[in-house]
Amino acid sequence: MSTSPSASATAGLTGRNSDRQVRFGRILGLFFCVAGFTTIGFGWNGMAKVACPDCQLPYLLSGGAAGLGLILVGGVLLVMAQIRDERLKLADQLRAIGTTMSRAVSAPALAAAPDARVMAGRSTYHRPGCRLIEGKADLDELSVDVAALSRLTPCRVCEPSRPQADGPPVGVGIEAASGSPDGPGPGEPGHP
Repeated sequence: MSTSPSASATAGLTGRNSDRQVRFGRILGLFFCVAGFTTIGFGWNGMAKVACPDCQLPYLLSGGAAGLGLILVGGVLLVMAQIRDERLKLADQLRAIGTTMSRAVSAPALAAAPDARVMAGRSTYHRPGCRLIEGKADLDELSVDVAALSRLTPCRVCEPSRPQADGPPVGVGIEAASGSPDGPGPGEPGHP
């Protein structure tokens, strides 16, 4: 898979759409709250026009219940918009932390072996001179091992070096890498 030329533009549109959803949720929540208070006001106004308590009850029930329902829906929409906004902010912070950590982890490896550096795209990693990433300045420079740990695949055009296979594969525990968790089996050294 290659990185599309408009990857940064697509990321910008996603951010704008998320901001638009938050803004729309807030506006809709405020609209429902205002409609609820207006409904309560109309119910109170209708109730104030009649003197008989039995005649006031329909205004109180219809205006009050409908108004409280609209206010409740508006409040839920406002809370949901705020939660979505906080979730988006947290995702941006976590993305920034991940980028910083990957740079910090790959810095010693890049200093030790400058020929093992690759450029990280959205889903693939490339050699620094790959034609698919020409003109893109917002790419991170990583070691091959960090790119593989980030679940990036090598580019099929420039064919960068692959990660070294010294040690257990990613996601394999110590027991699986060293054999059975119960100890050595029959025929293995150390079996009684």
